[in-house]
Amino acid sequence: MWYNYSVKRLALISTAILLSLAIGGGISANAAAETVYPQNSDFVFSLSFSDLKDYAVSDGALAFVDGNTVKVYETEKPGDSAKSAYKNGSLTEYSGFDVTISSIDFQNGEFYYADGNGTVYSLSDKAEAEGISIAPPQDTLLCKDNGFMYALLDGRIRIIDPKAENSEDMAVEIEGDFSVLKQYGTHVYAINGNRLCKFTDAEMEITEMQYVDFSPSKTVSVGNAQQALKDYTLKFVTVAQDSFMTEINLSAPLTGYFDAGETQQTTEDASALLLGYTGNAAIISIGKKSYITLKTNVTENGDGSEYFTQAEFTKAQLLGDAIYASPFVMECVYAIYPATGAIVKVTGKLHNDVLESDFYQVEYTYQNNGQDVTVKGYVIAGLLTGDNVNDNARPEEKPDENYSEKNNIQTVLLVLMVVILVLIAISYLTWICLSDKRLKRKNKKQDGDK
Repeated sequence: MWYNYSVKRLALISTAILLSLAIGGGISANAAAETVYPQNSDFVFSLSFSDLKDYAVSDGALAFVDGNTVKVYETEKPGDSAKSAYKNGSLTEYSGFDVTISSIDFQNGEFYYADGNGTVYSLSDKAEAEGISIAPPQDTLLCKDNGFMYALLDGRIRIIDPKAENSEDMAVEIEGDFSVLKQYGTHVYAINGNRLCKFTDAEMEITEMQYVDFSPSKTVSVGNAQQALKDYTLKFVTVAQDSFMTEINLSAPLTGYFDAGETQQTTEDASALLLGYTGNAAIISIGKKSYITLKTNVTENGDGSEYFTQAEFTKAQLLGDAIYASPFVMECVYAIYPATGAIVKVTGKLHNDVLESDFYQVEYTYQNNGQDVTVKGYVIAGLLTGDNVNDNARPEEKPDENYSEKNNIQTVLLVLMVVILVLIAISYLTWICLSDKRLKRKNKKQDGDK
């Protein structure tokens, strides 16, 4: 009994010590995950149905009754030609209806659905819609736009062209499981199984619909982004057309996942400033905004030397408070901070339309342990002056670039926590051992008295 009890207590205390070491950094409990940005195909999905009952079509959207769920697919390109496809739309699903939906239609600029009793409701708020009715689909439909007639015949569809020059070309039959024949605009539609078919004259196409879902971009690990933004070499890049890129907030702490905003798809090639690579991703900026995209989506355009001109001075004094590692104003790309009053060598002036401003490229030299250290970076235009430069001026303060008061305090607190936990564990073990010895002596004495 004593052995089992002591072993259990020892295991518990050992676990506490190991946990405290893990907290303090003695054991790495959770290594930083590598940055993995989704592939372009990971954002695109094909719309499918399991129990397609009805549909409705508007200029920029299609609504489908799939079981008792309504799926609304929206697109800016509804597809006017017979060979067109719906691409990169958005999908909204409506569920939780109090009635069983039997039909759906588009009227007066919005979608309405009806139950089996013919009561009609607005899809937007599920409220009963007075004065609105949905007519049942017909088995025969005459399209006034082209004069063609479409008829359902035991699952087949017959298309009749009254303008045909001979009787052999007048009628065409297509085998299938067709139902729900409707006309919207200049096109005729019908369901074939769980797919929507669209007819233009006698031509039929199966309507393929792709939609985008940007949720995968919300959980992209930062990886080594913090270091990559510091280890900087100037490069401008071209982001390929149809690439997905996600806006990220680089002013937020670079821990865990990026603070992600909206994801967008480029409609044409776009120019950008490369801020760095992390994992399979490239961090770029356009103006004041920063984005993350696949590394394979960008093409480097040389060293950017063609965007430099000679500056109006070769030596200047810093009016701002920072020298940046890249021509992008953000705390995470500080090269020297604070640096107000520093005397710098100006090596050129940088202009590119993707930058939020013109920048000076500078070099600042300081001494560290008796050795000259030169740091290259960028200062936003307007924050340097070449007037009355004092060669003896130095920045207000030049701390170690990797120094962080916050990190030091946190480290000290963690070390103290580990020491305290270890001392408590040792004291507890000592007390247990002494208690057990006293108990043994007492038991022996009682045995002797007997």
